[in-house]
Amino acid sequence: MRMINSDHCTQADFFESTGPDLFEKTERFSAFLTDWRAKGTYAYHREACMSCASHSVYYDPNLRLKKDVIVMASNNYLGLNTRPELIKAATHALRHYGTGLCGSRFLSGTSDLISMLEHKLAEFEQREDAMVFTTGYQANVGTLSALLRPGDTALIDRLCHASIVDGCRQSWAESTHPPVRKKR
Repeated sequence: MRMINSDHCTQADFFESTGPDLFEKTERFSAFLTDWRAKGTYAYHREACMSCASHSVYYDPNLRLKKDVIVMASNNYLGLNTRPELIKAATHALRHYGTGLCGSRFLSGTSDLISMLEHKLAEFEQREDAMVFTTGYQANVGTLSALLRPGDTALIDRLCHASIVDGCRQSWAESTHPPVRKKR
């Protein structure tokens, strides 16, 4: 396998293959990851050792120790997951409901907690009703497929999340994206 200097690449460089060999892309990407890991810059699949807030503790396999880090890639924007009152409420909910309905809302129904939240949101927004999506994927697919119609055009980034692509597809709208620019 040939070597690749990961400092000169982004993952966009592996989006398209240049030849008919299906494994060419994976071999080049594997060489990229090998170099990335050797430099200690591979950020994926890190092990969190405590709850994630603005700071957390992660295990660093290169140093074989736990490190206190600043978290800048979290969806926990407001730091709510470590608030004592939310932990207390979540503990109560876990004891009563377990970890969930174990299926999609369509097949398994919905929790009375979700129904109460939707009612309170509708009331707060002074609307007849409200709907909560329980995952970001569902939110993107549901919103895009509801808003876009056949004949509409959605301009999306070529490397956007699969949920955005799926939402556009399910709406039957056209979707177009700018080409990935190659480095010179």
